[in-house]
Amino acid sequence: MNKRLFPALLALILAMAIVGAACAKPGNQELHGTPEPTAIPTDKPTPTSTSTPAPTKNPPYSLTLPDCELNTHDLNAVRSFLEIKDENGVRNGEKLNEWYDPDDPTTWWIPRDPPSEYPTYDLVQWNDFGQLYSFSVEGIDFYGFLDLSGVSELQFLYIHDTHIESVNIEGCDELLELSIRNNPNNIELSPKEIACYRAWFLDCGFKELHWACIMIDSVYVDVSLKAEGGGSVGLLGDDGDSFDLCIFADPDEGKTFVGWFDDEGNLISNEESYRIDVASIPKELRTFKYTARFE
Repeated sequence: MNKRLFPALLALILAMAIVGAACAKPGNQELHGTPEPTAIPTDKPTPTSTSTPAPTKNPPYSLTLPDCELNTHDLNAVRSFLEIKDENGVRNGEKLNEWYDPDDPTTWWIPRDPPSEYPTYDLVQWNDFGQLYSFSVEGIDFYGFLDLSGVSELQFLYIHDTHIESVNIEGCDELLELSIRNNPNNIELSPKEIACYRAWFLDCGFKELHWACIMIDSVYVDVSLKAEGGGSVGLLGDDGDSFDLCIFADPDEGKTFVGWFDDEGNLISNEESYRIDVASIPKELRTFKYTARFE
């Protein structure tokens, strides 16, 4: 090689090496290759799922329904009551159980507290024709107006230890047993004259009661009670083997019971609980009109 060309060639090689090193700097990597990945900040929270968990258990009980379509009138009467809300916006039906569904009558049942051999009981029962024949509630803070008017086949109605303000059983002509007990409200009952075989009206603040026990299309006993002067009245009527009729007077706080008086103002008894010996009275005279007086 020409000795005079060697220094020039060497200078050219060094210049090319310097240019190549400059192109390999990190600031120019985007022009010549894929950049290194950026690390994920350690202080950034990991996303979590916000989906609602599926129910973990199924209803322990399902109310048995007849093999036919339920009577629309009767079904809506109960459903309307269960959809009534209390002052906190809680529906009556939601107080039955956690599985309550207004459109599913199989969920209209109540757990017993405390549990027993029979851990639940049915709020309603239907006959084989899909008609309501029983309504039973005990110890649930139901509120509002229970309108069962026109429920033509209703036979049993039990309302115990609740807060229902009024009950309408107009047209319930097949009623056999009616029991209303321990209701802290002064419950209103419609119609005012009740006809059935057995009746229990206790501790519900009734100012007036009129009950007729009808057997074989004839009046067996007719009772009219009224409270006067600060108190309430109640009765127990049972047409068992030996007819049992007992009337009760309950004075308001600060009041004293004076006595039971008949329609002519005669004192019948000064006992708050008075039993009438119906069997010893001729059938045509079994009409009783008594006033409980308080002072």
